[in-house]
This record gives sequence, structure tokens and C-alpha cells, in this order.
Amino acid sequence: MQDNRLTNLLTYTVFHIGVYISLVSGFIAASAFGDLSGIIMKWGVGCFFLAGVCGAVIGSNIPDHTSYDEYLKKHIGFWNIEILKAKYWITLEHIFFWLGITPVVLAFIICGVSAFGVKPNNPL
Repeated sequence: MQDNRLTNLLTYTVFHIGVYISLVSGFIAASAFGDLSGIIMKWGVGCFFLAGVCGAVIGSNIPDHTSYDEYLKKHIGFWNIEILKAKYWITLEHIFFWLGITPVVLAFIICGVSAFGVKPNNPL
């Protein structure tokens, strides 16, 4: 049976990078309706940026490997600088995503749009 884990990891990573780009684009678009320069939004964008960097490192190194198990143990990085094992890059990507999304979602649930400095034009 063929091992598709490496191919699946690449597909998963490309999807995640798309999610990070969409989230940051959504934040930028939402800033047209109010000032979103607060610390929560800056934190979220920064974490999504770091998650995207981790995803880019993961994805760009996959073509150099043929075995998923070998890949997880291999030190990878950018510009051929081997920094961390692939499994740690994968872990960091997920940590940065959750560190970015959790405060944004909690602030929205608890305080609504006022948590981000937005003053609705037409409150219901």
C-alpha cells in the first residue's frame, strides 16, 4: 500500500497557508469599517504571519523527501539553513495559529465588535 502522508501533508499545509492569507485579508478588509489597530488584531496578524512562515518552510522542504517518517526527523529551514526538525515546524505552525485565533474569537464573543475599536454605524 502506498504511503500518501507526505502528499497529504503538503495539501494540508497549502490549505493552511490559504487560511492564514484569508484571515489576514479579512482583517484588512474589516479595517475599512473601523479602526482595527488594537493589540488583539496586531497580535492575530503577527501570529498568522508566523504560522504562514512555518507553513512555507514545511511545504517548501517536502519535495526534497520521499518518506514521511524520514521527513519528520530531518532538520529543515529556509535558504538551506537547517534550523529545526520538521515535526517542530509543524507544531509551531499550529501553536501560532491557535495563539492568533483564540484571542480574536474570544474578544469577539465576549465584547462583540467593540473589542476591536469598531463603532457600528447602525446599531440594532
